[in-house]
Order: sequence, then C-alpha cells, then structure tokens
Amino acid sequence: MVLNGSVDKRGDMVSKFFKQVSRHFANDMAVVSPNAELLGHQPADGLKKWKAMPAEQRKLMVDFGDYNESLDPAPPAGGLRFNVFARAFTRTGAALEIYKTKVTRSLEAGRDHLWLNAAEAAALASLKVPDSVVDRIVRTCLVDLVRVGGNGNARKAEDVLSREMTLTAIEPGRLKISGSARVQARDVGSGATPGEPKKDEYRFSGEAGYDAVRKVFTRFDFVAFSETGHYDEVAQKVLPFGVAFELSAAETPSDLLPPAFYSTAYFKER
Repeated sequence: MVLNGSVDKRGDMVSKFFKQVSRHFANDMAVVSPNAELLGHQPADGLKKWKAMPAEQRKLMVDFGDYNESLDPAPPAGGLRFNVFARAFTRTGAALEIYKTKVTRSLEAGRDHLWLNAAEAAALASLKVPDSVVDRIVRTCLVDLVRVGGNGNARKAEDVLSREMTLTAIEPGRLKISGSARVQARDVGSGATPGEPKKDEYRFSGEAGYDAVRKVFTRFDFVAFSETGHYDEVAQKVLPFGVAFELSAAETPSDLLPPAFYSTAYFKER
C-alpha cells in the first residue's frame, strides 16, 4: 500500500486503518494484513510473515467503521488523467542509469498523478497549452518524489522562474510536445545553501496523438528532464532527475487516485 499524506484527516475507516498500521509514513512502503497489522516494509519480508501467520489469524476481520466515498475526489469529467513517474539517475558520459541506493524509496519510481479539466483538454486539442496546465505541471509534478525528506508542498509561484510548453503538428493526428522550465528550491534538503537557492532547468519532450474524428487524444506522453533535479541528502550530491507523464486510461483503481497535491484550488488559476 502507499500512504497519502493527508489520509489521517479523513476521519473515516481509511484514517483508522492507516493509523492502526503506523503513526507515520515518510515516502515508505508497507505490507499489511487486512486487519492493518504491519508485516514488513519489503514485499518479500511481508509475504514471509504472512505465510507464517496462522490461518485463523488471517481470517479475522476488524471493524474500522464506515467508508465515506464522498471524501475521494473524482477525476474531472471530460478531462485528461496522467500517471506520473519520477526517477533519479546517474550519468556516465551520454549514458543514463537509474540511481538506486539502500534507501527503500529509491528502489521504485516515485508515483503521482496529473489531472486536466475538460476546458484544458479542449485547448490542447486546438494546439494551445493553457498557462494553468504548464503551471500545474511545474509546481505539482516537477518535485523530487524520491527525496529522503520528501516534498510536503507544491512549489510556490515565486520559485517558478520560467515555464513554457508548446504543441506542434508534425502530421495529421500526430503532435510534438516541447518546452522548458526553470525552477528554484530553498530548503536545505533540496541541495540549496543558506542564502543561495538551488536552481534547476528542465526540458519537456514527447509526442501526442489526436483522433479528430472521435475528438480524443489517443496518446499524450512526455518527459521532463533536468541534469540537476535530484539531490541525494545522504551522499550530498546532485544528480539528473526525470519525470515521465503517461496518458491514463483510468482502468484500474490506482489510475483514479488523486494527485498528491490535490486540493479544492487544484484547477484554479494560480
């Protein structure tokens, strides 16, 4: 399971379940029983403990109360949904390799979601990228999800130094995605020094497919890459960082999860 940082504020069975598992998670993985018993922080360890558990204990069901479905935000009707994956890398010449350490959170990609509303999706179909979309991508998705300390908040407006994204028709139904962003971070955990923010430059690149007959995007996949976007707080070194965006068909429950920084102001102009 993956813990959403605000889940403890729901007040329904979801909150009670997660609080039973642990008082706090920080970018962590947990393997748990249906009764919220913590079995381990690695799949292999959790499975081993589960197999060793008496059959009677596996069948016990604790009542955590009612589930309040209204507390789950729904993806916007007629909009677009993206799965987002973040990775740190090491570079040897022109070659990039995934950066992994003994820290659990570096073993898998950081995962998030991006939502666009119907008006924003319609603008993209007209080869226009609304400021709200670029701003949302830069402030809520170009954050280092694989940091030890994590990111408690989206980027502030003043920490976005520049941003732009364009869609260009390559051929009928095929679009090129390009752009750039320049951001800064001020907290020490990001690699910044007192009085000197850490500045990172990102390049956007990708392709989209649009079916003019059905008026739907068949694909909209792009990446944002920075040579300096990741900071290893343990080793104290700056590394390349990449964020991949994949148009989601929303076919599984995990595809419907809200973005990490979702709030009532998510679709408002910033």
